[in-house]
Amino acid sequence: MNRIGPSLLLALSLVTPLGAQAPLVLVNSDTYVSSVKLRFPEGRSLENRLLEGRILLKDPGSGARLRGMLDFLPLVSAPRRELFRPPELLRDRTRLERFYREAGFPDVRVEYDVVLDTVENRVDVTFLVHEGPPRLLDSLRVEGPGGGTLGEELPPDLRRPWSLFFEELRRSRGDRLGNILRIQLQDRVADWLRNRGFVPSITGCHVPHSSTIRPMRRSGS
Repeated sequence: MNRIGPSLLLALSLVTPLGAQAPLVLVNSDTYVSSVKLRFPEGRSLENRLLEGRILLKDPGSGARLRGMLDFLPLVSAPRRELFRPPELLRDRTRLERFYREAGFPDVRVEYDVVLDTVENRVDVTFLVHEGPPRLLDSLRVEGPGGGTLGEELPPDLRRPWSLFFEELRRSRGDRLGNILRIQLQDRVADWLRNRGFVPSITGCHVPHSSTIRPMRRSGS
């Protein structure tokens, strides 16, 4: 109930001021990017540097601004301007949303706000990132080739060691379930089996409300 109000107010605040801005149909092939920013209305979980690496639209940066102030000097070249490409803006939004989903935020929503300065023919771009709730690892099930749990299908002498190892895996419950955690869990299971003479083959990792990993085949059998 408390989450609905802020998101509705945010939607209205995005629409209202845009009416007073210069229409983006005035963007032309010489329009350049003045700034690119990220905003997180409900808070930020991932590092800015990771997100900025997914954005191909670039602003001039502080170094370029300094060159612009000093370009009257003979050895200082004028700063290079990054042209504004609307299709790249759309691709940047897609890249940000994909990165968030892979990091464990299935309901992420990225919007953008573009302000055009018609006098300077430049735009200021702001990405508004609504992360949504993260997907957390609730439970973990590792299946053997027969469809039962791996602990049931292992030879009797390995069931106790597996049970202890599986308890270590379960300590990840409550962690954000993104691609990194999935790969880590799969690799740990594969290493455990490999060290005990199996040839591990992870055939799937399914995430409804739990994570299921299917391993294995014994070496030489």
